[in-house]
This record gives sequence, structure tokens and C-alpha cells, in this order.
Amino acid sequence: MQATQPQWCRAYLDTDSVIDGDTLSARLLQGAGLGVTLARTQQDASGRVRLRLLGLDAPETDYGVAPPGFGHQPLAAALAATEALQQALALPASGASVWLCLHGVDRYGRLLTLVYPSCDTSPPVALHLPSVNSALLAAGAVYPDFSAGLPLALLRHLRRASRQARDQQLGVWASDCTRSGFPLQGLGALTRSHLVWPRLFRRVMECARLHSCTAANGEPSVEIGALREFLAVRDGPWLNQVTGEQKNLGQWLEMAGQHCRFPGDVENFLHQPPPGSAKLP
Repeated sequence: MQATQPQWCRAYLDTDSVIDGDTLSARLLQGAGLGVTLARTQQDASGRVRLRLLGLDAPETDYGVAPPGFGHQPLAAALAATEALQQALALPASGASVWLCLHGVDRYGRLLTLVYPSCDTSPPVALHLPSVNSALLAAGAVYPDFSAGLPLALLRHLRRASRQARDQQLGVWASDCTRSGFPLQGLGALTRSHLVWPRLFRRVMECARLHSCTAANGEPSVEIGALREFLAVRDGPWLNQVTGEQKNLGQWLEMAGQHCRFPGDVENFLHQPPPGSAKLP
């Protein structure tokens, strides 16, 4: 796996910076050589940019591609992730500057980043030092979501933080249904009671928007065959870092009765997008 070359810069955050559990709004303060990167970002009228925290995925609060009314996961978990991010930043009322380690831009123009709260004039000496990202994973407030290109030491650090939270059943892991299974008939369960890996939630809802049928309770549903076909072209392959086996997300899914399940611990999987493809949310 070839690591991407990170870029360091300082950014200013204030008490309005937290958008949700994995997204921030910030004003960049310094950083040499960011011209090409910034040209690909979306900036608001005040010059603030959106930051997408790297290596993690918070439960969705409003995924616009889902069928109307089905764009959020169980809201207690989603709101807890937002609160955990606010606590991890611990910003004073006047705001504060932080160090960002940038790893590119996603398809929505958000900077993919690690966040290090620090008043030091130079960036951290190692990526695997404590960051906001690792703190959220260690608290179980968010799910892991790893892509090829992360430096190996950082990947191990973030995976260890997530594994410890899972072992202790913290946060999302106390009610996670990714491995135990969730219904595809009547997708309202994914918004009310069945908390799953947010990436999988988004893909199911995207498929439902395109290929849905209707369950007996009137809610949108998807067939496993349609979902597998959709996933085969949506994300690219996923590598199980424990076994070395590689499949697309649809091939990894299993059916147990009327439930769909993902058979592994998500922190052990590494997304390997096709060369030249945009990073997907």
C-alpha cells in the first residue's frame, strides 16, 4: 500500500465549526503549497472550508441521496457523535487554532484531514500521536472507515483505537447491527433501531432510491440481488487485512433469513478504490 503525501496547515475553529460527527467548518491560517488542493475545495462566502475527518464515519443525520424521510440513522447515535466531536475539540468560546494533516479532497470538495488540537508553532512529529480522529474512534462515537493510502503506522493506531472501543462495547458498538444483521424489507428499521456502518447505510439507501420496491408496511425496500449489483460498481474492492481476501462490498454481504449482514469487523477492511477514481463518502 502506497501512502499519500500529507500536507500540514493551521486552521481556526470556533464553537460553530462542528457540522456533525465527522465534519467541520474551518478557516485555514497557514500552509505552504496548498494552492492546488484548495482549488478543489468548496469555500463559503467568508472563505471557510469544510473538513471531513479521515479514517472514521459518523452515523448519518441527513443523507440527501436516501429516499425522502429515510436519510438519517438512529438519531441518538448520530447526535452523540456530534457531541463527542465537540467534547474532543474542547474549544473555548473565543475559538482556537489546530493543526490539520491533509490527505486530499473528497468528491464534495471537503478536505480529508486529521485534526490535532495544539498551540505549538510546529506540527506534531508523528501522525499516530493522539488526534481528534483517534479520540472519537477510541470513544466508540464513530465507526472506522479506512482507505488505501493511509500511512501504515497511522492505520494501525486508528484500528487499535477502534478495536478497543468495540471490545469494551462503547458508543456505537453497544447497539451495532452490522454483523448481526438488518432487514432490507422495510428500511425504516435502519432509521429507527438498527444502527449499522454508515457507509453500508448510505449504499443501501442509494440503491433504494434507484431500485426500490415497497414493503408490506409501505416503506421502501431493496432486494439483495439488486443491492449486490449496485455495490459491485459503486465502491471498488475491499481488502480484508486479516485474511488477505479482496471482494467488492456486495460480494462481502451475506443473507441470514430476511436480514443482510456484513461478516467481518469493519476496522479490518481497507477500501481500495480503482486508480484515478474520486474518494467516495
